[in-house]
Amino acid sequence: MAVLSRSPDPDRPNRVDALLTLRGLACLAVVVAHCAPPRASWQWGAIDLSWLLFAPGGVAVRVFFGLSGYLMGKGFYTGRYRCDRPGIGRYLQNRATRILPLYYAAVLLSAIAAYPHSLQPENWHYLGRLLTFTYEHSLPIAFNAPLWSLSTEVQFYAIVPLVFWLSRRFLKTGRSVWRAMAIVAIGLAAYRLGMFELIQWLRGSTENNPDFIRYIYTLMPANLDAFLVGFWLNPLLQTQTATQSPAIASPTDWGARCSSPLSGRGWGWPTQRAIAITLMIGLYLICAAWKYQGSDWVLLVAPTLTVLVTGWFIAAFEGDRYLSSSHNRPLSRSTLRQNPRRAWEILGVLSFGIYVWHYPLLHLIGPAIAAQAAAQSLSPIATYGLRLAAVLGGSIGLAGLTYWAIERPAMAWRRRP
Repeated sequence: MAVLSRSPDPDRPNRVDALLTLRGLACLAVVVAHCAPPRASWQWGAIDLSWLLFAPGGVAVRVFFGLSGYLMGKGFYTGRYRCDRPGIGRYLQNRATRILPLYYAAVLLSAIAAYPHSLQPENWHYLGRLLTFTYEHSLPIAFNAPLWSLSTEVQFYAIVPLVFWLSRRFLKTGRSVWRAMAIVAIGLAAYRLGMFELIQWLRGSTENNPDFIRYIYTLMPANLDAFLVGFWLNPLLQTQTATQSPAIASPTDWGARCSSPLSGRGWGWPTQRAIAITLMIGLYLICAAWKYQGSDWVLLVAPTLTVLVTGWFIAAFEGDRYLSSSHNRPLSRSTLRQNPRRAWEILGVLSFGIYVWHYPLLHLIGPAIAAQAAAQSLSPIATYGLRLAAVLGGSIGLAGLTYWAIERPAMAWRRRP
């Protein structure tokens, strides 16, 4: 297995990394959605089960945003990055080496192999938007559409040091953190509803409407609730283990006053984790049903539900191991033999590569699969299964290749003093 480490440490815990696993499953949901499942094609007696395949890709992307917000905040709240010039420089360098090599490789290879029209001189300014992370899914040329979320994430990464500085300055108690979360979640839910109604009033419909994409779906400020709720979980979770390690940057005045109800008392952590998994499954099912029915709720209510469920999931799995989670044994053949459930993490390790490669691969092989299915008179569900298997398998293969050729060398360079 190419993604596995070869240096397990038997003295460290060997538990499943729930956040990495969730990232991998969310990436899988995006691929399932983009492979376009057919309607009314999967029947169990008189019951139509096709809706189970209608994975809400937008919900999965907002799960990415919540995880990114939490992990970026954890880097600052635990003192890995300090809010000074060297610390911010180190943070920006790490983000650049993590994102830019594979992202720019994906843009270049997608342009050459799948979208050669983008290389024509009249389309260079669109490529410029892709390269400067100002792409928001509504360009007039066809390209690797899922890259919009990378633009949104990088825009958030750029303001993370400012968000941390403002949070440390103004959110000094647990009550103030909860209040900020509520204001952001409610405020952006109201914004999405208001903009949705305005677009419908002005344009008549939001379906395939670039204004909806531009001002609601992909706009970074409109996704701040997902990022910030994850980010602000850190001071709440930090207080539960603040006295266990001196590594935390100032768990003192403001940190110690962030009293948190996420202490695991009452229900206990195993129960909270079971609830978190149930809520995540329920989120998928209800949003898939809304998407299948064409309900506007998947556009208006699902984003806020995703913020709440993702926040609960992070708190449930990180609450009693906020500091120790980074000490988990790295994924390896040995750790997999001892804990086979960690195999799900491989999907999370490769999720970045799968995400950037699956769409151009679908663009390239989709027509050939459709022609083959027509020649063999395959049913719609069999055609979909063939398309999904080919795209997912090809994406995993490409992701493994670029993990070793691009991501690992970039991570090794990042670790240099």
